[in-house]
Amino acid sequence: PWPRLFVVEPLAVLGRQVGSLEMETSLRPLALDMAWITLMSLLAGALSYFLVHRWPLRMITRAVAALEDEQRRSAKALAGLRASDDALKARTRQLVDAQRLGLIGDWRFDIPTRAFFLSPVAMELLRLDPRQFLPTHDNLKQSVLGDGSQKIDRLITDVLRTRQTRSTDVQFRRGDG
Repeated sequence: PWPRLFVVEPLAVLGRQVGSLEMETSLRPLALDMAWITLMSLLAGALSYFLVHRWPLRMITRAVAALEDEQRRSAKALAGLRASDDALKARTRQLVDAQRLGLIGDWRFDIPTRAFFLSPVAMELLRLDPRQFLPTHDNLKQSVLGDGSQKIDRLITDVLRTRQTRSTDVQFRRGDG
């Protein structure tokens, strides 16, 4: 039931027609070849489109989604950090108020860095001007009274030997003498 192609062409010799050439063929092989070529072209085109447009876009879409997820997690963590920071600031204000009311101050000495810290209330109680008194190890040792300098040296030695936190009480020379 496939259609057939029938062609009749004149046959000429020296400009005179001497007969005709008749040719008949089935269109089935031609149609199958065209269908095969068309199918392969469509598949190659679809594959090319997928590989050029969709596949990289899927990878980019996944990467963007992962970045958005990470951004959401980071925003949530940042909100938590901000809340913690606000709570810490409030507690710090409460601590400063409590120190001021109780007339007590806070100080720390970091042995590895030799950094010495006095709280603002301690600076006020000791009548030290933060612009003039630089909290250093040497200034600490010069500002303690009596055997305070030796106590601090023994404390440092003990902490370095035992690797445990220690505390001590020393008398401190106030900024006004």
